[in-house]
Order: sequence, then C-alpha cells, then structure tokens
Amino acid sequence: MMRTVGPHPPPGNEISARPQGCVVPQDQGRLLLEGDPRRAGAEQAQGMTELGARIMPHRAPATPGVASNHSRPQAISVAFLAIIVALLAGVCETLMRLAALLEQPDVQVGPLLPGLAVRVAIYTAVYLIAVRMTAGAGWARTVLVLGLGIIGLASLLIEPVTAVVDADSLAALTDGVTPGSVVIGFFRAVHVVAVLVAVPAMLSARNYFRR
Repeated sequence: MMRTVGPHPPPGNEISARPQGCVVPQDQGRLLLEGDPRRAGAEQAQGMTELGARIMPHRAPATPGVASNHSRPQAISVAFLAIIVALLAGVCETLMRLAALLEQPDVQVGPLLPGLAVRVAIYTAVYLIAVRMTAGAGWARTVLVLGLGIIGLASLLIEPVTAVVDADSLAALTDGVTPGSVVIGFFRAVHVVAVLVAVPAMLSARNYFRR
C-alpha cells in the first residue's frame, strides 16, 4: 500500500516549523559562534562607557562657595596682578627709604623696627586677602576696596600733594632732588597706578563674588 508523501517545506523554514522556545543542538552551536545580540549590545555599551571614562579627564567635585580658576573673570586676574605690582612697589619704596636712613651717621636702628614690622604685617595681610578675593570672597573685595582704594591711596598721595601745595615755585619743588628720591618717586607712582587699576577691576566683577 502506497503512502502519499506531502510536499517538503522549503529550505530555510525548518526553524520556523519548530515550537517556540525549542533550541536544537545545531542552533546552540550557531549562537555560540555568532553571539547573542542582546549580550553583544550590552558588552558594546559597557566598552564605550569604559573608553569614555579613560578619555575624559577626571574632575574633582566642585566645592560649594569656592570659584574655580576656569570661571574666574579676567577682571579678577587683572586686579590680583595689579595688587601684586602695588605690593612690590611698596616693598621697593620701603627698602629705598630704609637704605637712605641707614646712610645717615647718627641713625638708630631700634626706632625703625616697629615701623618696618607694621609695613611687613600690612603687606602680608593684603596679599592673603587678595588671594581670598580671587576665590570669590565678597568680604575680601570690600576690605581691599576700602583699604587700598581709600586709606592706602590717601596715604600715598598726601605726601606729594602736600609738597606741591607748600612749594612756592617749581624751582623750590625740585630743590634737593637726588637720584634716590627720583627712584622712590617712581615706585610711588607705580604703586598709585596699580591701585587705580586694581580697585575698578574688582568693582567691575561684582557678580563673581558671593556674600
């Protein structure tokens, strides 16, 4: 008795004819060779994450209330540089005056030390406050504006202004001028100009400072 044999399924459709969830040994071997697409995608994403972590520079967490150098306005850098120039000019003027006093035959060093110590303390305090100013401390800017822009500038100008007012003529103003006094006047002028640059620069960057 002959049996009728139905048509064979077309090539390539053998897997679709199998029940879902059934994986034959041939399919297991192919998955091992080709890889699971989901697993490959996860491994690729993890690899990209590790690559990005190696390429991107490490950034430390920002400290609340402390401004970074990358966000510092140019006006603050100009103000800080001007304050440094003012301090150096003040130190040079102090050394020149001290050298002139030490050249006198009847000079006594003891009475000069307290004034010198006060100047060293003031210059050190101004430098430390200027550093805090660059970090965005509003109180530091206020102290520098008042101390340098009002008190300091007045102390720098009162001596030459008084000399000009008391002089009867231009010839009397130039009497007794020595090379040392010219150098001292130069450092005083640099000091004044540096303060006049630093104070407006600090005031122009008011949004940078925190309260």
